[in-house]
Amino acid sequence: MKFRRNGGRRGADTGPAASRNGGPDLRTVGLRTVDLPATALPATDLGATDLGATDLGTADPRTRTYTADPRTRMRQPGPGSGRRTPAVELAGVTKTYPGDVRALDEVSLVVERGTFLAVMGPSGSGKSTLMHCAAGLDSPTAGRAFIDGTEIGTLNETRRTELRRKSVGFIFQSYNLVPSLSVEDNIMLPLRLAGRSPDREWVRGLVERVGLADRLTRRPAELSGGQQQRAAIARALAARPAVVFADEPTGALDLRTGREVLALLRDLVDGLGQTVVMVTHDPAAAARADLAKVMADGRVVDTRVKPTAGELATCVTALETE
Repeated sequence: MKFRRNGGRRGADTGPAASRNGGPDLRTVGLRTVDLPATALPATDLGATDLGATDLGTADPRTRTYTADPRTRMRQPGPGSGRRTPAVELAGVTKTYPGDVRALDEVSLVVERGTFLAVMGPSGSGKSTLMHCAAGLDSPTAGRAFIDGTEIGTLNETRRTELRRKSVGFIFQSYNLVPSLSVEDNIMLPLRLAGRSPDREWVRGLVERVGLADRLTRRPAELSGGQQQRAAIARALAARPAVVFADEPTGALDLRTGREVLALLRDLVDGLGQTVVMVTHDPAAAARADLAKVMADGRVVDTRVKPTAGELATCVTALETE
């Protein structure tokens, strides 16, 4: 698959550039050129270009190195101290909104590389705010947040966007696939928007792992909900990010399909060494994680290692009835 550099400044949260005659810019996908109007892009708070794209094959030892075979666990060494830099770290993070609404209250946590963290809690407990601050989508009012060893608070909006492209993948409850593009083009979209060439072996391995090798030419409307979420997962990993944030990834799926998606996320952690942070209200989903953080009133009130669905359900129910 060939890509052509598009116009526009790298690193800006911009949608598709207009052509000189005022119409949509022609974007190259694969070996053909498609008309990609602005309305075709997912309507999310991330912006059109913020799908986690990154420069592939970097040799910077401060970030990470990878194996060519996606079935081999990725090695992600940290600085020369011998300790690997955490994928995500929050230190005393507080987030307040007008009216003295404290959504996060001095939250500290470390997400080590190659681990699966679930964040649970009653409605309004601060789960979504924690994810937004940890992913660089929002700035803490106080405290410090790091992604892949880089402090988010020291960056302007353009640099934060570049960091998200380089180091963060996103999986949404509603999939956010572009309906006018094929599965293959959706998976490649973050790389194309960043003007980067794909790692063919890596993407091929991802497609096989998520079970979509025979669906690449289909449009999202021709897929089941589970298949669409699998395509979204492959898209999130196409750029090999340091961390993938999954926001209620099974919320729109039936029970059986949801279990299949959770098994896939578990496999990505165990088989590829991918770091996953999942926000969920479902104790059974959270039980797939290595670690569960339970939140209430903007704080982490409980931490469970290798949690069970039963103990998480009991914990959250107790919080809701207090």
